[in-house]
Order: sequence, then C-alpha cells, then structure tokens
Amino acid sequence: MARRRRQNAEQLARSHAVFRAPLEARFVAAYRKQLELLRRASQQETEPFKADQWAVRISESMRPQYQAIMRASGRRYLTQLAPFVPRKAGTWVRKQGPAGAGTIVVDLAKSFAAGLAESILTTWDELSQVVVDAEAGGFLPSQIDDLLGDVWETIQGPRAEMVGLTATTGAINSVSAYLSSELVELNDWISAGDPRVRATHQTYAAAGSRPAGFNWADLSGGAYTLRFPADPECTELGEIINCRCFIVPAAASEPSGLRFDEIASVFT
Repeated sequence: MARRRRQNAEQLARSHAVFRAPLEARFVAAYRKQLELLRRASQQETEPFKADQWAVRISESMRPQYQAIMRASGRRYLTQLAPFVPRKAGTWVRKQGPAGAGTIVVDLAKSFAAGLAESILTTWDELSQVVVDAEAGGFLPSQIDDLLGDVWETIQGPRAEMVGLTATTGAINSVSAYLSSELVELNDWISAGDPRVRATHQTYAAAGSRPAGFNWADLSGGAYTLRFPADPECTELGEIINCRCFIVPAAASEPSGLRFDEIASVFT
C-alpha cells in the first residue's frame, strides 16, 4: 500500500509539473513586461512618486494572469481528479455553472493581485527602501531609476522567477482549496519529490490525508497558518517561497459520476 501510494504521488507530481510549467512561464513573462512598462511610464510622469499608485497599477495589470491560472487549475482539478470527488459534487457543479465559477475566480484573482502588489512594495528590501526614500524626498518617478541602480536587474531577473513560481503555486492551490472545501472531505499534500523539497513539506507529504481546510503547519509545530501550498496568508515566508507542492483530494467512497462536459463547463 505504501509503495502504491508513493508511486501515485510521483506520477501526480510529474503530471503537475508539466501542467504548471507553461502557466508559470506566462506569468513571469507578463510580470516582467508589466514591470518594464511601469518603469517606462514612470519616466514620463511629472507628479511626485506614490507607492500606492504603483501598487494599484501592478495589481490591475496582473489580475488577468491570475484569472487564467485559476480557470485552468479549476478545470484540471475537476476533470483529471473527478474520480476522487464525492457524489455531492454533482449537485454543486450543476448549481454553480460557468457564472458561479467565474465569480469565484474573479474574487480570488483580485485578492491575489492585491497581495502581489503589497509584497512588491513592502516585502522586498531593496525596493522597499527606494520607496521610502522616494516618497520622503518627494521624488519624481523619473528620478527613481537613479535610486534603483542595479536593483531593477534583480527585480526583473531572478526575483521575477521566484515571484512567478510562488504566485503560480498559490493561485493553483487556492482554487483547489476552495473546491475541496465544497466538494471533498480529505486532501493529500503532494510534494515535487526531489531533494529540493523542504523538510516541513516532506513531513506534510508523508502525513497522509487531512480534512479540507486543515492547517498543515500544525504537523510541523509552526505558529502560522498554511491551508495549502504557497498560501498567501502564511506569515512564514520560508514555507511558501518557491514552493512547488500541491494538494489533491483523497479518494471518495462514493464517486460523483460526473461527465467531462459537465465538469469542464464550470471553469470555461
């Protein structure tokens, strides 16, 4: 049984990596493009720099990317993993329909995009200090380049890749977590299964099924919330940055029997 479970987890991990890669790549490309557009636009402005204005622009520009990831992950969760979803899923799917799922995605994407903007301006040490100096000095946006120097290369280079991986993982799992709260009783934590997986996530992956909404940090003694991999509400950044894990529903005793077209219609 343990061997079969391990083989199933490895297969799921490989499938998930293939699914996540193009979504992550598109997110990173769009993110870099928006940063560059924002930088160029700021060079033309004549009003003093305001951090919250940048936050709004980044949030608004990246929201469609989150929505695309969430729709794709919602479809995948409900289609590829349909045999694991219990019978009550049929009622939920038919009740929601495309309109209901669309509202879910819009709300989640709005929240994630706002969180991304906030993290850019408050969490990143390099940019955060520039923001403080710029606002305190009443700098024009066009003067920020002088303060940033090489920081832009880091922000648009390796830092963008980190943001892309973390954001994509969080967005994918947020939809899975929402749907699991509606559709399933138990979830399994699946890791990437390689040496890069952090010790706590190995613990979660080995723990077996846990109730939907479970705080996985309880298994490692963490004094924080971790509802799913790359949970944006987790205050322990070491638990979420560059995370590649995901959650899947544990097998249901009474499969839903939903048809592919019924399930796919929810996240069109």
